[in-house]
Amino acid sequence: MESIINCQLMRYLEDHQLISDRQYGFRRRRSAGDLLVYLTHRWAEAVESKGEALAVSLDIAKAFDRVWHKALLSKLPSYGLPEKLCNWITSFLAGRSIKVVVDGACSDYKPINAGVPQGCVLSPTLFLLHINDMLLTGNIHCYADDSTGDALYTGRPIFLGKTSPSTGTNLCLKSSLCWTKSRIGGD
Repeated sequence: MESIINCQLMRYLEDHQLISDRQYGFRRRRSAGDLLVYLTHRWAEAVESKGEALAVSLDIAKAFDRVWHKALLSKLPSYGLPEKLCNWITSFLAGRSIKVVVDGACSDYKPINAGVPQGCVLSPTLFLLHINDMLLTGNIHCYADDSTGDALYTGRPIFLGKTSPSTGTNLCLKSSLCWTKSRIGGD
């Protein structure tokens, strides 16, 4: 069932161009190599025109474990997904719990309000939906949870007006960190 839903959901998202073009992970006809070629081409163009290219790469630690259910579920209707599908995804994530066993001693079960199930074919798609709006801020490109923000300067303003690359990179970094803290948590 999950596989069928995932195939139809991804087809819908791709057909309607709802996943950011800056996301290369978990998508057909896109790879990490494609992202690297694109970014190195951008950077080479800036350098060849006597400019600068600065980049900051970030990785969200335990990214799939940090998908906050409430935030993800609140975004689903904005993609134009049918109410039945939104309800199915809500049910899919609901009622999950965890317990910890250390040296034979078990904790009580605790409800889980974050994370997408590991090993589930639907989890990468849910993760993409969760972080999709991060790619609207700054100049950030992703391969799944690995993101790269860059700032280019060629002597003519091509990023953030007349901002220097280091300032532009700092703005990308700050916007990514703000997004992460507000939607995923952590320091």
